[in-house]
Amino acid sequence: MGETKLMDRGVIPRYVRMWIVEFYGQDGLEKVLSKLSHEAGRMLRAPVPHGWYPVNLMREAYYAVDSELARKNPEVLYSLGRFIADQSVQGFLQYLVRLISTEKIVARLDAIWKRYHEGGKAEAQIFASKGAAKSGTFSVSGYDAGKGFCLMLTGFIEEFIRLAGARDIEIKKRSCIHNGDEKCLWSINWNE
Repeated sequence: MGETKLMDRGVIPRYVRMWIVEFYGQDGLEKVLSKLSHEAGRMLRAPVPHGWYPVNLMREAYYAVDSELARKNPEVLYSLGRFIADQSVQGFLQYLVRLISTEKIVARLDAIWKRYHEGGKAEAQIFASKGAAKSGTFSVSGYDAGKGFCLMLTGFIEEFIRLAGARDIEIKKRSCIHNGDEKCLWSINWNE
């Protein structure tokens, strides 16, 4: 699958822009924009929420955010992921997280993936369910938005399932395409 077919919905750069302005101000946004190519800068400056952007532009944006803002906050991309999850749950996904269990939310992370990404493959599996204790995995293959995306997605997953009612969340990255693995894989443990 060629990278030209990998796209991200414009709501993602919209949330990235909102987050930068909220936590780092217009000056922070300008610093990030100064690190971007013209095309990536145009996307981040005025994202079209229902439009689609090539994944290489988002890869560039994650790198610029990390390189410019991580000095003030080493977990900047993780924090960005949590913010995106929070914004997502306030929008379209608010009804989903209210209507079904956290276990079903985790099992449907792959369907949620398709709402935000075109291309690549996401898979969610639940392995164990003993009373309130649950565990599963989430993986992404055929998609590369850079190492920064992996950090952002870790924060997104953790915050998303917390907002769905999970407690005592443990999320750990088990494999990564940036380390030569076939796919990025996270293990997730939580209590409902």
